[in-house]
Amino acid sequence: MKKTIFNDLKEMVEPYDKNQPYYRSFNRKSNPATTDIFIVCINPATLIYENNIEIDAYVNLLMKYDDFYDFYQKVRGKNGKTNISRTRMGIVGFVNELKHYVLWKKWREF
Repeated sequence: MKKTIFNDLKEMVEPYDKNQPYYRSFNRKSNPATTDIFIVCINPATLIYENNIEIDAYVNLLMKYDDFYDFYQKVRGKNGKTNISRTRMGIVGFVNELKHYVLWKKWREF
């Protein structure tokens, strides 16, 4: 099978057992094909299972930032939760700090 970003991401998020939730990569707005690092984990605040969405559709959503967050918010809403978890807010903050640091470091090297 030809290696593609879709197949790589699918391999990373597929659970080890059908009864377990999908792993989730941290989504970003830019093209996933240009990504060097994926943060992949289980978000215990918003578990997404195969009975919520089949894996190919899930991977497609992960590659479409806005579509994924629409789906994510619907799953959270069905579970009576707020639109975004504290974990997600923390990860977004971490990525923003990392991005700021990388840009600052590049600027200093310039």
